[in-house]
Amino acid sequence: MSADLKPRNGLRACGLALVLGAAAVAAERLDKKAQEWLQEVRLLILPEEESVFRSLEEAGDRAEFSRIFWARRSPDPRGSTAEPPEPVKKARARADELFAIPGQKGSRTGCGEVFLLLGEADEVAGREVRGRFDSLRSLREGSRRPEVWIYKSRPERVFALPGGELRIEFDDGCRFAEAARVMEELQRVARSWVRHPELDYARGPGGRLRRLEDALAAGSPGSALLADARTDFAIAVEPKLLLRSQSGQGFSAGLARGTLAGTAGTLRVLVAAQARTPEGRPAFSFEREVTSIREADGSFLAAYGLNLDPGRYELRVGLRVVEGGQAATSALPLEVPRFDGAGLVVSSLFLTPEGDGKPAGGDDPFAPFVVGGRRMVPRFGNVFTSRDSLQAVAVVYGAQADPATGKASVLTRYRLLKDGRPVARDSEQRFDTPQGVASIGPVPLAGFGAGRYVLRLEVTDERAHKDDAQEAVLEIRE
Repeated sequence: MSADLKPRNGLRACGLALVLGAAAVAAERLDKKAQEWLQEVRLLILPEEESVFRSLEEAGDRAEFSRIFWARRSPDPRGSTAEPPEPVKKARARADELFAIPGQKGSRTGCGEVFLLLGEADEVAGREVRGRFDSLRSLREGSRRPEVWIYKSRPERVFALPGGELRIEFDDGCRFAEAARVMEELQRVARSWVRHPELDYARGPGGRLRRLEDALAAGSPGSALLADARTDFAIAVEPKLLLRSQSGQGFSAGLARGTLAGTAGTLRVLVAAQARTPEGRPAFSFEREVTSIREADGSFLAAYGLNLDPGRYELRVGLRVVEGGQAATSALPLEVPRFDGAGLVVSSLFLTPEGDGKPAGGDDPFAPFVVGGRRMVPRFGNVFTSRDSLQAVAVVYGAQADPATGKASVLTRYRLLKDGRPVARDSEQRFDTPQGVASIGPVPLAGFGAGRYVLRLEVTDERAHKDDAQEAVLEIRE
């Protein structure tokens, strides 16, 4: 079994020349306060949100927009104000300390904006980040030195980054080149900040922006779908991913399969997911209207994806056919571990066939599994054929580092078993960082017979003398 996860051909970033840049169109209609607010959220605001903000003519509407903006990104949107939450304020204050240059606040530089969105880089020009983030140096020497910030293979980037990293180059003025691929990655992270997409910027009578309280009271089609159990057709839900997201939260994604008799072909479907606390309060949600494909047996698929804080939840997932209104829901328990806590944690195994290379449409039913504009879609039931090539990946967190060198010592081993016996050569990998990616593939399945197999990942933290393992059952069909 190969130990390398080979790059996918054609997995390149889509052209997004000015996705997150401040638009010049209609800027003259914004007063100084509004323009400053846009600058403060330049890498956080989504393109469609910025369009709405720029269309608002009343200062009161812009203040209400700010409340909704932060509510969409808050664990509890009910208490949101027009001011950013405390974690954002603290990050901005830290950026002001680290990246200030003469005549400009650190949080307004490109360094500060990226720091607010992505957090600390794993490396800066080849050194540890704390050894290079020094705003006093610029005061002593008159300017900063050009730097390259390197973000390693964190969970949401595992499949997106050639070589497993994102590199952002800053000049001596803390500016970065807004290349298409970099901006696409930044926009994807910005979207992950949105916890409540059901809170929109709808307008009420007279064209004024609807108040946050009215948006909360109105709910959304997804909330209505998940409010009660629906059983108009059969539904099955399979969680597929549980990783640490770039924001530090957990990221859970999976597939929902409905079965409804009808003509094979395209089917417009609303897919919704909601994580509820043990007290029954909705904490995080996802909803999207997509174009799915109904197969000859009546089955159709759609994916969901949620950013979640550590804890226990009831996960509710639902599908509703737009034309006809038939709906079905399912509920299952979900526990999100503390990926940044002390000790070894291994994510669940994520199995996919080799990427099909098809570009993603705007209403792709597998959007949570689309990266860089390309689909990396798992199979429902982990069912593969002998014509497929298998890829598998997991992320290891919390390995113990040596106090003197800062290096960890981790051994990972993949094993493919059938009836409890190995059927392929074990694949071993080592890494010396507290967090790392264990992967294999693409592995051609033509040489394996039909049947059920178990893919097992064994992880050993050699410094802490701790072991962990993950398993996934898969089926190979002729």
